[in-house]
Amino acid sequence: MEELTKLAEVFDEREAKEAWEACCAKDFERYRGLDSAQREAVVNAARTMLQTRSEIASLAPDGSGKKAPAGKQSIIEGEAWKLALEQGKLVQREVEAVMRNAGEGEPASSTSDDSFLSGQEQGSGRWFQLRASRLTASAFGNAIGFWRGGRNELWEEKLGLREGFAGNEATEWGSKTEDEAVAVYEAFSRKKVSHLLFHLLSSDEAELWIGASPDGLIGTNSAVEVDPLTGASEPGGVLEIKCPFNKGDPLHAKPYAKVPWYYIPQVQGLLAVFDKPWCDLVSYTVNGGVAIYRVERDHEYWAVMYSCLSDFWWQNVVPGKHALAAGGDVEKYRPSAEHPMCQELKRRSRVIADASQTTWLAPDRVASLRESMRRDES
Repeated sequence: MEELTKLAEVFDEREAKEAWEACCAKDFERYRGLDSAQREAVVNAARTMLQTRSEIASLAPDGSGKKAPAGKQSIIEGEAWKLALEQGKLVQREVEAVMRNAGEGEPASSTSDDSFLSGQEQGSGRWFQLRASRLTASAFGNAIGFWRGGRNELWEEKLGLREGFAGNEATEWGSKTEDEAVAVYEAFSRKKVSHLLFHLLSSDEAELWIGASPDGLIGTNSAVEVDPLTGASEPGGVLEIKCPFNKGDPLHAKPYAKVPWYYIPQVQGLLAVFDKPWCDLVSYTVNGGVAIYRVERDHEYWAVMYSCLSDFWWQNVVPGKHALAAGGDVEKYRPSAEHPMCQELKRRSRVIADASQTTWLAPDRVASLRESMRRDES
């Protein structure tokens, strides 16, 4: 209820402020039954309405001559209230569907009777919608400040001040080659990769702002599997595919010599969101061979990074959104170029990258696996 009383700030006259403060608690009592997403939507709608219109039209739009509901009552009885409730229901369905889909690492939408996640393939409209209002693993590096200008650009995207990244030739190449890379990995490792396309860090309302979508899950959430190559028992992991574009010449690309340190925020984020102990990050090239880097989970790294991500979200993005909705000063919430812990996380990223073990597949070995796959398909 505290956030509702603050709506009085949009009035210029003292009498109007006092009137709002005196009656909002009573008239907005039904707000107590809403979750945080619903309340935020209604408050934003109320801010916009009350700031841009000093008073609601005195007569009902139907020409009946009856007084139209004004101020706060117009929100409760009007379209803003209905839209807020619908948005709240949508968020709740989204969370429930995503979390249910996470159950046992099954392919997305394969067994669920909830159509909400249908069409959630990477790159689909639903996939982008799930990610748009959240901070996702691929953006963690920018949220910290790993790349020059990236932190401010990400902040502007989340506030709707600029278009989000829509892809380029390099990402198109990656999307085109990814399925083949997964198939080669499965053929080599003899492990099944399932596709859980989006997951939240937690179903707790306080954690709905952060999530991730991996290229695949190796094993299930609960099973401990026997590695067919080593005979050792191990829990499942996360798969992340990278297909080097080689400055526009991907057919002559070669795998990275070691894990690029700038991928570590994304990888550690995936491991935290999916609660897995390791990630196989695959550098896949068509003609230059394949490298599989085993990156282990680092809980201390995640603790530091989570704090940085929280600062970005709650100190820059969320208040920036409220300021934008209220017509206030958005710029005062613009983030600095990098978080104070950015350099420390870069250092830790390099340490993790250097410690990762690499399995190399020569070009002829990859060609042999592809040929075996083709025979199996025929």
